[in-house]
Amino acid sequence: MWLTLLPFWLVPTYTVMSVFTFIVYGIDKYKAKKDKVRVPESTLHIYDVLGGWLGAVFAQAFFRHKTLKQPFRKWFLLTISVNILCVAMLALLPVLTNLNR
Repeated sequence: MWLTLLPFWLVPTYTVMSVFTFIVYGIDKYKAKKDKVRVPESTLHIYDVLGGWLGAVFAQAFFRHKTLKQPFRKWFLLTISVNILCVAMLALLPVLTNLNR
């Protein structure tokens, strides 16, 4: 199974970051409704790229937040792509380093 190729810390890290990011998106939605100072989009993207993108996907659907804003969506999809690429590289790194032996 490909999960065995991933570092042990990856799944717990993604889980914690996803829950945290879900909460931050909820806070941002609440602040948007109350016309208060919002969480900067750059901060949301940083949390996304640090592993919280799955929580962000659920938060966007649950809170109906940040689903139509095109510049945000473009950057959000880029953070998902970066994450998938990094996870693939982490999974393949041991395989590739053993090819030279």
